[in-house]
Amino acid sequence: MISGHALLLDTHVVIWMAKAPDRLPGSLLAAIKSAERRFVSDVTAWEIQIKHQKYGSRFNFSLDQLERTMKTFSCTELPIEYRDIRGLDEMRFLHPDPFDRLLMSQAARRPVYLATLDQNIIKTFEIGKAFSIFTRRASEK
Repeated sequence: MISGHALLLDTHVVIWMAKAPDRLPGSLLAAIKSAERRFVSDVTAWEIQIKHQKYGSRFNFSLDQLERTMKTFSCTELPIEYRDIRGLDEMRFLHPDPFDRLLMSQAARRPVYLATLDQNIIKTFEIGKAFSIFTRRASEK
């Protein structure tokens, strides 16, 4: 990572930071801790709320927990902008998940690394290279 880097945290990364940091590779945790800025998208809040409403106690993470995690790790909220929505055209054939597509679109329009371990996002990156990612396999802990 270059000094002064900024990270856009994928939803599972934020949840694991709060609930199971041992699931994150050491290199990713180090990058999160050393990042100049850490962003959590409104997309993540939307995804968490929808899953929390749909699955109840089976999805054991709430918006309150998200806000506490953001405060603990000094994360900044990243709003969804029209340019992000327009950018979905570039992502639609590469990845089926609408939350992930919007995160990728946001990362493509900002000087950030998308911090993820999601194999579908990584495959999309390898095909299109429209955005920057930071990921390390669990074997690289």
